Amino acid sequence: MYNTSIPVQVRYKRSIQLHNTRFEFGIMAGTDEEGWANNCIDAAINETERIYDLLSPYAASSGIAAVNSNAGIAPVKVPAEIVQLTLRAVALSQLTNGAFDITGTLAAKKIWNYFFQHNHFPDTKTIKRFTKLANYNNIEINADACTIALKEKGMRLSFDDIVKGYVAERSQYLLEQNGVADGYINIGGDITAWGFDEAHTSWTISSIHPAKAHLPFSYLGISDKTISSSANEIKPVLINGKYFLPIIDYKTGMPVRGIKSISIVSSDAVAAAALVRAISIMGIAAGLELAEHNKDISCIITDETDLIYTSANILEGLL
Repeated sequence: MYNTSIPVQVRYKRSIQLHNTRFEFGIMAGTDEEGWANNCIDAAINETERIYDLLSPYAASSGIAAVNSNAGIAPVKVPAEIVQLTLRAVALSQLTNGAFDITGTLAAKKIWNYFFQHNHFPDTKTIKRFTKLANYNNIEINADACTIALKEKGMRLSFDDIVKGYVAERSQYLLEQNGVADGYINIGGDITAWGFDEAHTSWTISSIHPAKAHLPFSYLGISDKTISSSANEIKPVLINGKYFLPIIDYKTGMPVRGIKSISIVSSDAVAAAALVRAISIMGIAAGLELAEHNKDISCIITDETDLIYTSANILEGLL
């Protein structure tokens, strides 16, 4: 029998294309609260645009662009928000022994651009030129003064690998501050959810089947968690009869093999986004070990033969 003591709520949602990515914002609210719900979603979309502007390495007015243009020259004063996110990114680099590195993202893009222009990867000398400046240890942060400096000329910062996670985190915070107790944010298939759905249960998320992208592989019940997956946007590339993920190992300058897809579940949306890429580079054994030693990290990994590996703690969320 339905529990009539629980107020009836309905789902209000909106899909929108932003920055070449499909966003869906969904919140639970009363049947007479459509106006309020739409205002909340408007605020979340505005917050999304603010963050993309804040973290853009290309916009001349952004703090990140200023840090990059002053690499090897001088520290740059930036908003405290950028300082704090940079500190978190460096901590994730330390956790993954450099497999995630915000100083390597743009170098990796250069390598892929070279490949698509020439139909082969650059020679060793060119790769070293692209990757030699990827080193998170050469980021100098003065949290008190709110400055960031890059030690080497030519270094570049980019938050492209974690911007979706940060948008989800900040949008959730804003919505909760506005009174949204139950909701979700879907950014290109990476989902952050909190509270409960219409049935007053955890949000049910389907993970993509490793061999059949149009079919679900399993269902996870999540609340106050993010699930981030490479299967949503990072598709394997066939090169000389071998499949590679378009993720560059900053140490070798080459794309990674062995893993077809990876999904990370965590209460930290930024960490989930970072670890999808990092564990693809670290490999299956190292990725599972990292998850086993961090209670807030769960993972599902599919290798190139479609064999599936899961961390023990992922079983708690399987439906």
